[in-house]
Amino acid sequence: MDKEKKEKRKRVANILKKWGSGSMYVKEKAAEYQNIQQLYENGKNSRLIPEAELFGYRSMAEQVFRDVRDYMYEKSKTEEMLDKLDAIERCIIVCRYIKKIKWDAVPAHMPAMMSERQCYRIHNEALDKLAELMENESTENDNKET
Repeated sequence: MDKEKKEKRKRVANILKKWGSGSMYVKEKAAEYQNIQQLYENGKNSRLIPEAELFGYRSMAEQVFRDVRDYMYEKSKTEEMLDKLDAIERCIIVCRYIKKIKWDAVPAHMPAMMSERQCYRIHNEALDKLAELMENESTENDNKET
C-alpha cells in the first residue's frame, strides 16, 4: 500500500474518532462553558475583578461556543458522507468509532457471517471511500470559491 493512501486513511480515521467521541466532547465543552460563566458571574458581582478580566471570560465563553458550533458542523458533514456508504461499511464504522468495539468482536455485530479479516478489509475500503468523498467535497468547495 502506498504511503499517500495510508495517510488518507489515517486522516479519515482521526475524523471518525472525533465524530465517535462527540458526545463526550460536547459534554466537556458544556462543562467548560458553565465554569467560565460562573467565573464571569462571580466577577461581575465583585468589585475586585477588573473589567478587562471580565471581558476575557466573555471571550473564552464565545470561543467555547464557536468550538461546539464548528464541531457540530463537522459532525453533520461526516454523517452526510457516512450515509453514502453501504450498510455493512457503515455498520463496521459505527462498531469501531462509536461503540469502540475491538476488531475480534466486530464480526459478531455484523448482519452476515464475516471473518475479522473481511471486516478489516471492508473497513479499509470504507476509509478509502470516505477519503475520496472528502477530497471531492474539498475540490468542489475550492471550485465554488473561485
